[in-house]
Amino acid sequence: VLPVLLALILTTVLLPPAQWMERRWRFPASLAALISIVGALAVIGLVGWYIAPSISSEVNEIADSASEGLAQIEEWVQDSNLDITQAQVDSLVDTAQDRLQSSASAIASGVLVGVSAVSSALITLVLTLVLSFFMIKDGRRFLPWVRDLSGPEAGGHLTEVGSRTWFTLANFIRTQALVGLIDAVLIGLGLVFVGVPLALPLAVLT
Repeated sequence: VLPVLLALILTTVLLPPAQWMERRWRFPASLAALISIVGALAVIGLVGWYIAPSISSEVNEIADSASEGLAQIEEWVQDSNLDITQAQVDSLVDTAQDRLQSSASAIASGVLVGVSAVSSALITLVLTLVLSFFMIKDGRRFLPWVRDLSGPEAGGHLTEVGSRTWFTLANFIRTQALVGLIDAVLIGLGLVFVGVPLALPLAVLT
């Protein structure tokens, strides 16, 4: 069910450019659908390739800042009036390390669950792309097929309901995309102004 729903959402975005290519350049429906999907994947890949350098450089900066922060906390604890000695701090660190080592089996099982989730996500992605291709290519035949299958009385009503449902879904998805774009631009500018690390990746994620 999930790949079908995701394919419907993806089709609402990719169907207009595919139809435009069919009208403007007389492309076959299959070629227009394929170009739309490959083009969308290429755009996503280019965005990832563009922001990857900033992520790699700023992640190291964040890691260094986190290490400095931990060192400052340790110095603050030692210099404070609290009855905490360096030996107690080291003991706390050793206890945390021992807890991690004793939880190795649980962590390993969690990794296996994560690998299974990634595999499931890849399968869902492939099914979504395949279904999207056929929905873009042959989706126009669905409502006529429903009308012929359901007969003259119910066919017209079902076709009207299907058309209105598709129109509403498509407009909703496109409006959400526009809202996301506006949010990303404004939030990204705010993050850059404040000086937050990873501002561009966070804006893209938004």
